Amino acid sequence: MTKKQPSTQLKQKTFLANMRSTLGNISSSCIAANISRQTYYDWLKTDTDFKQAVEDIIEENVDFVESALMEQIKAGDITATIFFLKTRAKHRGYTEKLEQNITTEVKAEVKTEDAIIENLTDEEKQKIADILDDAAHRDYMRKHFGETPRQMNRRYLTA
Repeated sequence: MTKKQPSTQLKQKTFLANMRSTLGNISSSCIAANISRQTYYDWLKTDTDFKQAVEDIIEENVDFVESALMEQIKAGDITATIFFLKTRAKHRGYTEKLEQNITTEVKAEVKTEDAIIENLTDEEKQKIADILDDAAHRDYMRKHFGETPRQMNRRYLTA
């Protein structure tokens, strides 16, 4: 571990003391230590002792709040009791919604038109071409004569 500059040590101590007294307020602690929020995040990344101290304070704060919650429960606060049961007794059915974790795996193969056409036999390609030609011919006949070739054949055969 690299040795910290005295000014850095002082700023970290100030930050940690303020963080403890404000129940983990990062902005307030940065202001008290006269550092930027980015400096705080940099210290978390590079200084394992500082990071551990921050994590310890966070856990102390959780312990403090849990103790306060328990005192409210002991005092008969129904809201605190309900909150506790919803968050800590879900396994006993104290929840407002059904929580499910569903994991699925989806495998899909996407082919472009060119990839599909490449896999067709010459016979299949010819059938498609014929169908398209017939459709184009039907559309032409309908547009110019008002009926399809089939309709024309029926008319001439029944006449």
